[in-house]
Amino acid sequence: MLDEVEAVADHIKKIHFLDPDLPSTRKWTEKLCLELIKRKLPIHWRADLRPEDAEPELLRLFRQSGCEELLVPGAIRSLANRPISRPLEIVHNGELLVDPHHPYQGTYLGDEDSQRKPAYHNGTAWTWQFPFFCEAWGRVYGNKGKETALSWLASMVRLINSGCVGHVPEILDGDFPHTQRGCDAQAWGTSEFIRVWTDLQKI
Repeated sequence: MLDEVEAVADHIKKIHFLDPDLPSTRKWTEKLCLELIKRKLPIHWRADLRPEDAEPELLRLFRQSGCEELLVPGAIRSLANRPISRPLEIVHNGELLVDPHHPYQGTYLGDEDSQRKPAYHNGTAWTWQFPFFCEAWGRVYGNKGKETALSWLASMVRLINSGCVGHVPEILDGDFPHTQRGCDAQAWGTSEFIRVWTDLQKI
């Protein structure tokens, strides 16, 4: 497979490995990462990781081999931490608040108008959208993807068991450790979690 990737490496920048079982086939995945490191291919890649497979050594290999992004457990970022091709200026009272070419703001803290509002749509991770992603994965990949989708969705249990116990928070910081922010108990985050968990059982 990597021979094919290497053949087109000069013409592409990113690859998404669409294999729900990739991280769980540990030896094969480690071999893939080590071979990517050895070949020094000028590409970045992404894959989808189940929470139970997120072991420190495997994550280090992912990073060293060019893995560019992973899902935030229990939420979807409103903007990825990467440069954008079309500048986005965010101005308050005549002052430019962020780098227009890299407006990502990974922490939802500070003054409401000059810090929190810019972060809300430019890096803050939203919980209510996360179940949609899990649902879509399950519907596209059927039985093969069901276990992965449920595993991802189960990462929201960590949120339910902390903060305002029994509820899903409105948002998380986009940056690790993804601290809970905003409303402590957001109804549509909880209702979507329940709806999608129930629907995935029927696949």
